[in-house]
Amino acid sequence: LFLSGDLENPVTMYKSAAIKDPTLAAPLYNLGRLYERRTESMGDNAAGEVSNILGSYAAAQERDPTYDRPQPPGPEGIAANIYLKSVSLKTSEIVESAKATEAGPRVLSQINHMIIGDISEELALVLPFLLALLAFAIGQLAGPLKAAKSCVKCGAHVSIREDPEISAGSQMCSQCVSVFTKKTSLVPALKARKQLEITRWQSRNKGISTVLTMLCAGLGHVFSGSTIRGAIMAFLFVTPLVGLLFRDGVFRAEYDALPVLAIAIPLSCVALIVYLVALRAIRKTEVSS
Repeated sequence: LFLSGDLENPVTMYKSAAIKDPTLAAPLYNLGRLYERRTESMGDNAAGEVSNILGSYAAAQERDPTYDRPQPPGPEGIAANIYLKSVSLKTSEIVESAKATEAGPRVLSQINHMIIGDISEELALVLPFLLALLAFAIGQLAGPLKAAKSCVKCGAHVSIREDPEISAGSQMCSQCVSVFTKKTSLVPALKARKQLEITRWQSRNKGISTVLTMLCAGLGHVFSGSTIRGAIMAFLFVTPLVGLLFRDGVFRAEYDALPVLAIAIPLSCVALIVYLVALRAIRKTEVSS
């Protein structure tokens, strides 16, 4: 309340805390701090507060001689862990809090809800593995279903069901096989037209890969077929971005957190480096191809 600007309600709370535990000096010290803040806001009408300030600090020092009268706040302002005195928990209180068995499951439930959504905790633990297993199973069905795949030369769909003459392990369509692997007497115009189709297809894919890489590092590599490499780049790029967006973490710091720049600068540097490396790699791939 004090730090939020309420200079009335904390007075009663500090006095009550000082009465309930005669050994505590922190409430009286903080009460003196509060009176000081009130004098700053009251201006000429603060004459009556001076005695309250001196009395509070004197009472605090009587209970704990180490509580000297504080200096005016420095550049840090009225940060809670610097401007005020906190009351330390006793060891017995910490041990008692650690015995609370419901705290752990509640924190785990909250984290699962924030990351995955409103599902049961048991399902939240195994859901990523189930999704990965489902993706793997779908990929393994490509062979039995004789699914079509792209020709490595021209990008046309290659399927044994549509073209039984293609071998099971062939990476090219029947046209590319005839043009580039078989020694046939094809008309040069047909070969030139096929080569033009290939050039256009490669140029289009290069443009799409570049655009995807500019949108998110690694997507261009995934589109081009370098799935694992692209996934690693995307992970290294997205993770710092998530850190920038949610720099306070799962829970906000109770007092002073790290300065924004101390978090933003390293994360931004990592994201920028990964982004430039991915963009350079996709450009280098385009040039070499």
